[in-house]
Amino acid sequence: MSDTGQRTPRALFEVAVTWTVLFLGNLILPLLLAIELVHGRGWLGVVAGCTFCWLSGLCLMIMQTASKRAMLIGASLTGLSQLFPILQVLAGIIALTVWQPTAHMLGIDERLSANFIGPCFVTMSTGGILMTVAIFSGGGMSVMVRAFTYRESPLRRPYRNPFE
Repeated sequence: MSDTGQRTPRALFEVAVTWTVLFLGNLILPLLLAIELVHGRGWLGVVAGCTFCWLSGLCLMIMQTASKRAMLIGASLTGLSQLFPILQVLAGIIALTVWQPTAHMLGIDERLSANFIGPCFVTMSTGGILMTVAIFSGGGMSVMVRAFTYRESPLRRPYRNPFE
């Protein structure tokens, strides 16, 4: 996958396949946790929320060439963090904590099995939190990798006194 900003059909296809694989890898634990909370029609909301998160991540990777590397690295790190799923559990708890008062305020049943809106909202919130963490962690790792691998890295230049 080239990082030159080329938008050839092959490059777009590679980005779409790579993002889809990483996205599906990141769904494993959140879907296992959702099995306990979502029933019946609520799964349509989960599918809609997952589709929204997948499409928004794909659009970000296609439109923003600079964020492509950060998103790929961050999504890989977030997927690996499922081995110790503190991040995923916290993202789900935050999403559920935001959903309950929002449902009460709107007069909607807050049970995730009662309607389509609740699971969709919680899924998009959880996905948004995890994608934000992925972008920032991937961006940080991308900067660190560049700093240590490029020949013209400021870390590899010999010290020059600017006052001489």
